Amino acid sequence: MKHTVDPSPEEIQAAADAICNSISRMQGEIASAAQALDRVRELSRIDLSALSANLNQLAKANARAREAMMAMESQLDAAARSLDPLREAASKISAQAEFMDKAVANLRQISFLRGVGSLVDLFPDPHRYEQILPRATAEERMGEVWSRVGNHIRQAAEVVSEEQRREAGD
Repeated sequence: MKHTVDPSPEEIQAAADAICNSISRMQGEIASAAQALDRVRELSRIDLSALSANLNQLAKANARAREAMMAMESQLDAAARSLDPLREAASKISAQAEFMDKAVANLRQISFLRGVGSLVDLFPDPHRYEQILPRATAEERMGEVWSRVGNHIRQAAEVVSEEQRREAGD
């Protein structure tokens, strides 16, 4: 059999003191952990109550929004129903506008024909035109026109050359 050496009472006391110190440290840590846990529980209760209050407010706001949306939908339905008579009135007005455009065109045509008819009624005697018509031949009249055009071109060229001379002299 083996013989074991028993520890001395001081060693036992030192080990017991170390164990007591460890136990007291652990109790302190357990107490601080318990306090932290209590704090977390309290904070979570506060957070939960705040979240619950927020959820209640959101639910109320959602209910009000639904009511408002339903009211708007009923207003939209009423507006859509009120548009039907307006559409009918617009189509009637458009048909009337077409009719008026045709009537105005017919009135213009009738007025034109009346005007032409009055001219025909007032048409002078053809012998009076002979007094008004020029006595020269077509070639003579054309020659007069060309000579007038040539005179105008000459006069314009003289005016332009005169202006150029003045600008050169300045």
